[in-house]
Order: sequence, then structure tokens, then C-alpha cells
Amino acid sequence: VFGKSVGKGSGADASTSFLAAAFAGVIAMRVVSNKKTRVVARGYGGGRGGSNLSAAEIRVLSEQKQVRETNDFERQQAMYEKNGVAPIPESRWLSEERKLFKTDHVTAGINFKKYADIPVETEGGQGTETSIETFQDACSQFGLHADLTANVERCGYNVPTPVQKHAIPAVLGGSDVLVTAQTGSGKTAAFLVPIVAAALKAGPKPFRKGPACPTSVVLAPTRELCQQIAEEAQRLCFRSSCRVVEIYGGAPSGPQLAGLSKGCEIIVCTPGRLEDFLNRDFISMKEVQFLALDEADRMLDMGFEPSIRAIVENYGMPAPGVGDEGRQTMMFSATFPQEMQDMALDYLHPAYYMIKVGRVGVTNADVEQRFVDASNTWDKTAMLTDILRQVTNADGTVSKTIVF
Repeated sequence: VFGKSVGKGSGADASTSFLAAAFAGVIAMRVVSNKKTRVVARGYGGGRGGSNLSAAEIRVLSEQKQVRETNDFERQQAMYEKNGVAPIPESRWLSEERKLFKTDHVTAGINFKKYADIPVETEGGQGTETSIETFQDACSQFGLHADLTANVERCGYNVPTPVQKHAIPAVLGGSDVLVTAQTGSGKTAAFLVPIVAAALKAGPKPFRKGPACPTSVVLAPTRELCQQIAEEAQRLCFRSSCRVVEIYGGAPSGPQLAGLSKGCEIIVCTPGRLEDFLNRDFISMKEVQFLALDEADRMLDMGFEPSIRAIVENYGMPAPGVGDEGRQTMMFSATFPQEMQDMALDYLHPAYYMIKVGRVGVTNADVEQRFVDASNTWDKTAMLTDILRQVTNADGTVSKTIVF
């Protein structure tokens, strides 16, 4: 059965192959040794199927791994202290340019025609908040750094989304913001533009031995979202002195610590891995000027609230303030439950600016949602294929589709 190629032949063959593989996998997962549970210890020489390790043995190996990581971090910093951090060569910039700007990325709102119809409500703030009509307005009105202005043009940004139109000038003007808007509304650029602007205005930070001291912290719930945010930040920081480091679980710590050892201005991270690095003195929160929480409601749903609170309150992060008096905080969420309101009161300055784009908690109006009952159908793949063939372009050809 396992030798059959899934997707070839009849739908029944493919379903049978898949079910047999899944059934065998379930059986394999339940097989344990008579003497002790078999633990797959990846990263500890378990590449050939793992080792029979007890919990105590795994703990010892984990501690040894942490010692190695600390030694590597200190060794790299000693080298930078002696020789300095080498500048990025031109060949590397050219490679980065191909990687960052030759691929598709969101350059503006999803539906230009409906911009004027999207309701936006604002309340609170300092009373000085304004809006912008183009990204160039923000660049000229707030005197943004030439490197950032050039990268905004490289990204093809022109017409800001409603979120960007209100959030960017508010943050550049010194206000904290709480934004409720649907996914895909351009929230990433809304908090990255002010963050990068402040970092470039402050200028490059000289190398200092010890914990990395970022000026901006972006928290997101998942590794994939961190990667997306970091890539967009790297576009806006291209050919500048502003450095971005990604920190998230589910990946080796070594490359992330190597980036931190040089120093950085912006870190994009998941709460768990960030708290781990804070406990091990790889990072300090004492110089944070901007804190951005993306998909804050999802982080609450995933149980990250205690970690977020610890990060904000227990590691010397400056308190909320207005302008240069403390840190600025930006919270972005698709919904606004009571827990979100409590977080806003705890983390934002009392004079925060609230921006509501569209109907809070409602799905994107540009997305058609259909429910198909397949409970009485054995071959769901065939059913899905038939449905996909019904989705066509204006010329009658079958539309492109991503299946999750």
C-alpha cells in the first residue's frame, strides 16, 4: 500500500493509501518499549530515530546545550569587540535586493475601489492626530530618513490602507494606538514604518558587549507571522544601519543568537522564545522605545498573556509614555474582547488613540465563505476537485487556488 503514489489513479486508491499510512502512523505512535518510553531527542544525536533517554537525561543534555549557546554568544561578542562588526559587502546587498524586492509582497490595500466605503472610527488620543493620503505625505510631513523613503518607493507603497492612513501619523506624532481591523488590512506596515523611522533617526548603535538592547520589540503569536513581519521590516531597512533579528521557537537558537551578538535595533519574536532569551541574559528590555503586539487577540487565545505581561513588567522595559517620556505601544487585533480591553489599559498610555476599521470581528467582505457538508461522502478529494473547477476567471478558465 505504501508504495502507491497518492494522487495517481482513482480517488479510491489515493484515499486507501492515505488511510493506510495514517492508520500505520497511529499504531507506530502507540508503540512503546516495555522498560521505558522511547523519546526522540532531536538535536542530541537523535537523527537516526532518537535515543532511549529518560527525562533526567534530556534535562542534562538541554542544560549542556544552553551552556554551549552561551559560550558561543560570548565568543562571538569577544571577536566583535576586538575586530569590530564587519560591514555588509555590496555582493550581499545585491543578493538581498533580489530576495526582498523581486518577489511578490503586499504593496497596498486589497481593494482600492472600496477604500472610500470602509468605515473608520477614531476616539481618544492627544487631540493632535491627523491622517495621510499617501506614503509620500508621511515622508515629507514627518521628515523621514532618506533610506526609509527610498525603501518605501522600492516596496511600491503609494496609497495607504485605512489602517496605515491613520495609524502611521498617529504613532509618528507620539501617540499609542489600539487598532482593530481585519486580517489583510495592512497592519504590518502601519507599525513598521514608525519603528524603522525612529531607528534611523537615532542612528546606528555602536557595538556593546553584553545583552542585545533593541529599541523596538514586535510580538506575534506564530513563527510564520514573525517571518513575514521580519521580511517586511528587512525591506524597509534595506541598505540602512537598522538591523532586524527574528526570534521564535521551533527553530535552532544558534542563528538567532548569532544575530543578537552583533546588536540590533528591531527584534520580531514570539513570546515564549523571547522570555527564554531574557531569562538567559541574551536580551535587555531597558532601551525599548516601541512595543508592537500584532494579532494580540490571537496571542490571548493561545495563552501567551502571562508571558507578555512578564516581558513588559519584569525585565526593565520603560513604562508607557507620550513622545520621548517612555515607550510607545501599538496593539493590533481583529476583535476586541474584554481581555483585549484589559490589556489596553495595562500596556497603553491612558491617552491612547483607538482606530476601528470596518466592523470589528467581522470577516473580510471581499472573501466569499461557503460551507459544504461532506459527512456522507467518502471521496472528499473528488468533491473538492469538482468545486474548484466551478471557480473560474472572466474568460472561463479555472482560477488558481491555494488549498490549506
